[in-house]
Amino acid sequence: MGQAAAAARDSGFRPPVPWIHIERRLHPGRRPTTPELAAEAIRLWSSEVQKDPERLFFRYERWVLYSRTGQFDYALHDIEAIDDQKSSAMARAAYHFFRGEMDALRSCHERPQAVGGVHPSYLIFTSCMLGDVDTAVALYADAVNRRERSFIDLGPLRAMARGRLPPALNERLERHPRFQELLQEHGITDEWCANLIAQLNAISHITGIHVAPDAPDG
Repeated sequence: MGQAAAAARDSGFRPPVPWIHIERRLHPGRRPTTPELAAEAIRLWSSEVQKDPERLFFRYERWVLYSRTGQFDYALHDIEAIDDQKSSAMARAAYHFFRGEMDALRSCHERPQAVGGVHPSYLIFTSCMLGDVDTAVALYADAVNRRERSFIDLGPLRAMARGRLPPALNERLERHPRFQELLQEHGITDEWCANLIAQLNAISHITGIHVAPDAPDG
């Protein structure tokens, strides 16, 4: 980052766009690391929490990042502040997952099923976290087919999965044959993705963001 920009950031100046976008403009050839992106996102959510402490959505997004980066004491503080039962249950399940506490996670997965009324999205994610991707995909396909109140749109589900699951586990989910069928059924084809990427890159001179397809393995 340039000296002037670094000084402004250190002084507490808040630009109208995230600092990570400014850094990309100053150093277009350098891609920020995952820890850098996470730290920037935590700063953004912390700013929102400070402005509106009662809006739990901000804390919910921040605890995900705290858990994924191993800052468990901070994550637990946010989880305890979330008084919505469903959101708190998901937060605690993921908290145990990122800490490697699989017995506690399994309890979080099984206990709500005994009570009943649990939303499929909760079971989809806890199943994935337990490594049972087959069950996770079957649950989602069933929710789509029934189209009840539990119907989960594919777009938000994919966004949540990418934000809450480690890359390797998310890749297992998205590469599952039945999940690929669901993508096709929703019209999310390679051609659709290519068109969307082209549209996003057409305004990269405004956003400072260039989008590329996921790199193939190997």
